[in-house]
Amino acid sequence: MGLLRVLGAFSPDLVRFGKGFEVRSATVDQFHWSYLIRPAVNPESREIVVFLHGLGSSKEAWIRVSSGLSKDFHVVIPDIPGHGKTTPLDPLMNFAADRQTRRLHEFFESELYPNNKVHLVGTCMGATIAGVYAAMHPTRVKSLTMMCPWGISMPTVSVMHSDIDDLGKTTLHSPTETLTSEVGEWRDCISSTANVVHAPRVLRALAISKRGHAWGVLQKVVVNMLARPTILEDELHSIRARTMVVWGNRDEVTDVSCLTVIDDKLNVTRKHVLILDKCGHLIPSEKPVECIDVLNKFLADEELSYTFALAKQELFSHLCKSGQVELELHPEIGEGQKMRKRCCVLARLQSYEGVVGASRLRN
Repeated sequence: MGLLRVLGAFSPDLVRFGKGFEVRSATVDQFHWSYLIRPAVNPESREIVVFLHGLGSSKEAWIRVSSGLSKDFHVVIPDIPGHGKTTPLDPLMNFAADRQTRRLHEFFESELYPNNKVHLVGTCMGATIAGVYAAMHPTRVKSLTMMCPWGISMPTVSVMHSDIDDLGKTTLHSPTETLTSEVGEWRDCISSTANVVHAPRVLRALAISKRGHAWGVLQKVVVNMLARPTILEDELHSIRARTMVVWGNRDEVTDVSCLTVIDDKLNVTRKHVLILDKCGHLIPSEKPVECIDVLNKFLADEELSYTFALAKQELFSHLCKSGQVELELHPEIGEGQKMRKRCCVLARLQSYEGVVGASRLRN
């Protein structure tokens, strides 16, 4: 097992092959896309799940979770323009979420079944693009899963956003090898798991020399994202697909209080939320088993019956006041613990319709 882990760390091709993925490429408009595909057991199946990775990451980040998906689905994982092996990597391009959405649609039109609905799954930046795509092309999306999406206003400002004027601007505009220790401070915000084996690609990118070409592209992606900080929130009303939102209760990049905004503005018939205990921003790498389980259930439209969650007090106060969920404080949690206004709750769910985690977001 140890040898396989080492081989996996240094040979992405071996990992992809072992999981049944193929690497493919396609030239669509001005981009040469690189993507992974795992065909369904039934080649005639029209059920397609598309996974979209986060900022500074690549298609390989989804291999572990997507490989656990039911083989009834075709799986497609592209490198989003500006990332991985999709080229060109041009820092002069606009990488805003709406522009990326248009590019993604062109990719779908070229490489997927025409007029076929897809299941979209995204994390961080990828979740934002997935949400905006679902709003702009509602007839092409069968279901939507967003994990810690960016582009929502935060009732409670996250640690990372509150620090961006200090550490953030320094790191973004003057990245050098000497900033590795400062970047390490961001790692604690991004992941709550101290023993995460694979350092996030975004952190490695933040530590590279400013002269690096990849850095110029990543910097432009961030600038374009910051130009419209509520781009997903502004489009929530146009989403029509069955939707699940997953958040880490210890996410200090995009605060879990964003869920209250989603509750107010996402008006789909069925929407679900899962708040993962002891989880930060990197949900697929921190909680892969839970991701696989909930995705298989959600995509198969099965009952979702999670009953425990650890979450921000403000969020659950909001849900409790609206009469959507009953809460009890867990006796093991004391006021002296430094949990930044978090509380442990046991949710008595009134029904399982529209329920994941410890909340039902729709009456």
